[in-house]
Amino acid sequence: MILILLSFISVWMTGKELDVLSSNMYPVREYGAKGDGQTIDTKAIQATIDKANANGGGIVLFPAGQYISGTIILRDYVTLRFDNGSILLGSLNLADYPADLGLVYLADPYVWRGPLIYAEGARYIGIEGNGIIDGRGTRENFPPLPRELQRPGLVRFTDCQFVNVKDVTMRNSACWTFHLRHCEDVAVRNIILNSNVNRNNDGIDVDGGKRISIIGCNINSEDDAIVLKSFVREKISDIVIADCILTSTCSAIKIGTETVGDFENISISNCVIYGSRGIGLYSVDGSDVNNVTISNMSLRNCKSVIQLRLGNRLRPYAMPKDHYITTPGRIRNIMVSHIQATGVLDSQDFICGMPGYLLENVELSDIRISYYGNGTMAQATREIPEEIRTYPKIGMFGDLPAYGFYIRHAKGVRLNNVRFDYLNPDMRPAIVLDDVAGLNISGCMLQGGDTPSPLIRLQNVHDAVIRDSQPLDGCNLFVAVSGKETKDIILQSNVLKKVRKTVELGKEIKSDAVKEIGTVQ
Repeated sequence: MILILLSFISVWMTGKELDVLSSNMYPVREYGAKGDGQTIDTKAIQATIDKANANGGGIVLFPAGQYISGTIILRDYVTLRFDNGSILLGSLNLADYPADLGLVYLADPYVWRGPLIYAEGARYIGIEGNGIIDGRGTRENFPPLPRELQRPGLVRFTDCQFVNVKDVTMRNSACWTFHLRHCEDVAVRNIILNSNVNRNNDGIDVDGGKRISIIGCNINSEDDAIVLKSFVREKISDIVIADCILTSTCSAIKIGTETVGDFENISISNCVIYGSRGIGLYSVDGSDVNNVTISNMSLRNCKSVIQLRLGNRLRPYAMPKDHYITTPGRIRNIMVSHIQATGVLDSQDFICGMPGYLLENVELSDIRISYYGNGTMAQATREIPEEIRTYPKIGMFGDLPAYGFYIRHAKGVRLNNVRFDYLNPDMRPAIVLDDVAGLNISGCMLQGGDTPSPLIRLQNVHDAVIRDSQPLDGCNLFVAVSGKETKDIILQSNVLKKVRKTVELGKEIKSDAVKEIGTVQ
């Protein structure tokens, strides 16, 4: 059934033709909804949806007004349209959200009950218009503790296909705001999402699914703004996130932390991020994260820019025992380019695998980051724990030894045309690499200073090239090399006019481990 948008075509049709088209429009007031901000309109709204579905589909229209409702179920071929001035308000009575409808068991203690708008197994559904969906999910209305399992979300679609959500404002959810669970062929465009009134106020959660685009959205959330997750062994693939404005007290964009199924073919581009933890790509429950492209991002006043983490938490969630994953996954083929970040408040950018499980083929290019600085020598020389089973997040390793990037347990790492600087003097290296194979650093400009720390520290690194790079304002030592596994290091055509010493070898390093070619001094 084709949904007909009267607002675009009525100017060309009159009389009998328009009467025929009107049969596809179902105003909720005609089926008993009051929209007075006092009456519970759940039954009337549901009756309107069911009528539209029974007639082959159509648009359920919310004219201007305040409609209070508990859980409503969206059916095949039905789109909810919210006119200017219309607000769908979530009921404050928990009993209006069924505990046995669309129950989602994630992990203790997270079990979500029915949300305000729900659909399961539906096709060709949508939400549109310039109205507002408000869950009224404040801590006063739905306390986060001890009622952890008694907070309704705003919108949840499960196992749905051909979904179109655009233009509406979603706000004030009691937990996750917009949850897409195992959905396919989804377009989310130009929505405004503001949810900062409770715990677990994620913006958009893509929990499994394929062929999903999130474009032009403005999201301000208490928890992660846009997050891709997988609680079961199902691949998430073909995802586009673009042209969004994002802020969050957690990550602006994240893969994880729930990472059972694989993630593949993901494009993230042209987003503005402020006041958050930046971008995090995590695999800690056995998933393979492959073929992710991040480009054209602008960040300000964030705690970090990007973190990549391969861990070994391996939570089973609600899977049958024969589906449990017993070995770590992989993170590979990650390209990050054209990133600019200012006012980065904490030096928590890392690319970290585990001993024996390396991140593979990570490229950072055309990146400029300005950090806050103030790092100490104690931080520069601190031993970093592995934390292989720790919940992955900013700060998981404590203070890092680099003011820029800390890279450990990786192979095929490339940094090209990267510039790091800081606002306040920092005693740490710009980049620290540990257990890295196949390193290529080229065309980089890194701020140093009058500190005993090198600009770049290599530990147990082999098959590496550092070329055409230079400190921004001079430094005492360009590269420090240590570790028994270190070998085959080439320093080529670096501009070191204001550097007192090019390379310092640890006692365990053979004299031929480092070759210097064409240094400009």
